[in-house]
Amino acid sequence: VRAVGARPRGRGRAPLALAVCALVTLGLGACSSTSVLSLETGQCLDAPSGETVTDVELRPCTSAHSLEVVGTFDLDGDTLPAEDELSAIAQERCSQAFADYVGTDVEESGLDLTWLAPTAQSWNASDDRTVACLAGADTDSLTSSVKGSRR
Repeated sequence: VRAVGARPRGRGRAPLALAVCALVTLGLGACSSTSVLSLETGQCLDAPSGETVTDVELRPCTSAHSLEVVGTFDLDGDTLPAEDELSAIAQERCSQAFADYVGTDVEESGLDLTWLAPTAQSWNASDDRTVACLAGADTDSLTSSVKGSRR
């Protein structure tokens, strides 16, 4: 499984090392593990590791965390788009979600933008169509929400 979404923006930071979505649905709660299929705008989390991500560790946005969900959207169609097409769709839609949520364009931000997207396996086995757009800082932990921060 290939990573399909790690697009650095703002102040030339290195890309966040994120990968793709998931297969398991778990309960949702603060400081708990949850399925990437359940991510919602405004949730804060630790950066996942590995090529394929099935669940992430949620954190309160007021404690140290790596990423915040700035938006989600569903992909259209019966087949998973090719990697280049998926990246183009995610870049466009996640950039808009970032601007709406943070209050500034990603190119002008000190934050990075990345996303989690379906794998071929999760697309087929779990009917996974959701892309989660994530803002974060690769060198520092965030300790508050980025919503409306204009960072």
